Amino acid sequence: MVFLFSPAKQMRAYHLQSSLNLKFKKESFFLMKELKKWSVEKIMTQMKLSVQKAEETHQIISAWGKQSNKINGAPAIFSYIGEAYKSLDAANLQQHELQYLQERLIILSALYGALNPMDGVQPYRLEMAQSGLLTKGTSLYSFWKKPLNVYMHKYLKSNQKIVNLASSEYSNVIVDSSLNERMITPSFLENKNGQLKTISVFSKQGRGAMLKWCAQQQIHETEEIKKFDLLGYRFNAEISSDTSWCFTR
Repeated sequence: MVFLFSPAKQMRAYHLQSSLNLKFKKESFFLMKELKKWSVEKIMTQMKLSVQKAEETHQIISAWGKQSNKINGAPAIFSYIGEAYKSLDAANLQQHELQYLQERLIILSALYGALNPMDGVQPYRLEMAQSGLLTKGTSLYSFWKKPLNVYMHKYLKSNQKIVNLASSEYSNVIVDSSLNERMITPSFLENKNGQLKTISVFSKQGRGAMLKWCAQQQIHETEEIKKFDLLGYRFNAEISSDTSWCFTR
């Protein structure tokens, strides 16, 4: 069983030793070379940021890859600080729980391609849906489609299942039908006046909590995930399918 997870926009420095073995070093440096060409004004326009955020982003991009910036690097699982990562709360996981994730978790990234939890990253800002970075209208999905799908085939063992806890923005890069056939996607729904609704922030929290729970429980079979009960969620068999598992509260 392998888990897919999304990165987060917000990042932090976290002083813990990490692996510097980038899986897609060539691709990452190429993308950052293109991103470093963007001015503050272009960052504002393309990323739809305020002046202040665009200036901060420009500084982060300019610093990326420099020797002096290594102090701001961190293992990926500790570097991202969005809602899913707050729920995962990696800083409070036990060593055997972190090792469980290191052996099973792939964080999909628009800059790094694929990351294991302890792979070192430096702060950056680039989303998979970002347009305008590559020539001739090439999207980041097109850029990463072949290398990431090839990588997933090499990474997975025979008949190993994929538990997709990534957002669709990132999991949509996995297009190979033989990979999608092995993928189970949990979703987290809220019961509002008798209607089930998806609320983005709660979905992110649910994904992080599920990943944390799997690490704490040392889950090895996908069927065991149906027992997940954190944050008040319960598996709802009536609205689930073989590949889409719904958890409601």
